[in-house]
Amino acid sequence: MTHCTLRIRPGGEVHFVRDGPLQALTRQGPVQLRRASHIQPVCPPLRWLFRSLRRLAGDDGRLAAWTRRWPCRWRVDLRPSDGPVLKAFADRPAALAAEHAWLAVHILGRGGRP
Repeated sequence: MTHCTLRIRPGGEVHFVRDGPLQALTRQGPVQLRRASHIQPVCPPLRWLFRSLRRLAGDDGRLAAWTRRWPCRWRVDLRPSDGPVLKAFADRPAALAAEHAWLAVHILGRGGRP
């Protein structure tokens, strides 16, 4: 199931945080996307391997799904959104929750409500 939270600014600019495909949005016309963050392993060698595999295979498919299940500590790099790097989450779902909470406050302006 796709989840998308929108914030429409007074000038018509739309900011959103999505979890899933964008077909519904892209059918409405041209969409310019910008990555909000990167969720990656904390361990530098593992992070290098993760990035290398993603460059080769992309963010979709079986290889990408396998990398998401790695049993390691994860970090959230929010620098693409002018944010910090949040480190050392026990698993990827915990890192995703922290990412969504930060974006809800700093991008969507929702005062801490994800």
